[in-house]
Amino acid sequence: MSKSCGGACGGDATSAADTDIQASSEAPGRWVSVYAVPKMDCPSEERMIRLALNGFEEIRALSFDLSNRRLKVVHDGEVEPVTSKLKTLGLRFV
Repeated sequence: MSKSCGGACGGDATSAADTDIQASSEAPGRWVSVYAVPKMDCPSEERMIRLALNGFEEIRALSFDLSNRRLKVVHDGEVEPVTSKLKTLGLRFV
């Protein structure tokens, strides 16, 4: 599933305002972690990420920016379990 479309496929992407990889507090108990995902350029990679993160109770929202290859995760608590799961997908999360 890590096959790249080479930018040829379309799809709706939500623009992430953050341009750097970071973790910051948006509200008490809520964190925003932004990942650069070099191999994410199609809705199929977005779906793969959504399926992988399904069931993480600490995740409050996911925002995908396919054109800039960024993923924003709004979550409670530690980001390490989320990061560990994302790394198993082979999309070179940074």
